[in-house]
Amino acid sequence: MKYFYGILLAVAGCTPLTAAGERVRVVESPQAVEGCEYLGPIEGSGRNNAPGEKVGGNAMIAEASAENDARNQAGRRGADTLLELDTDQGHFSASVQAGAYRCGQSDAVADSDL
Repeated sequence: MKYFYGILLAVAGCTPLTAAGERVRVVESPQAVEGCEYLGPIEGSGRNNAPGEKVGGNAMIAEASAENDARNQAGRRGADTLLELDTDQGHFSASVQAGAYRCGQSDAVADSDL
C-alpha cells in the first residue's frame, strides 16, 4: 500500500522522498526532541502540479510535497527527526517551517558521510 501511495503522489506532482528523507521522522511536540542535537532550521515548499489541474488546486498535494521537501532537506543534513513548527498552505502551494534534529536513530546519514 505504501508503494501505491508513493506512486499516486508522484503522479499527482508531489515531491518524492529521497532515501535520506524516508529515514526522517516528523514530530510536532518539542518534548520529542529534548536531548537531541539541533542541526538548524528547515523550510520545505511544495506545489500542486497535478496534470490537468487548471482551477482550484489540491492543498493536500501541496502540503504533502512541502513536508517531503522538508524531510529531504533534513535527511541531507544528517537529521533523523524533523520538528514541524508551522505550516502555511494555499490552493496551489504550501510551506513547512521546521527544525532538523539528530536524536540518535542509527540509520540517519548526512550526504557528507556518503
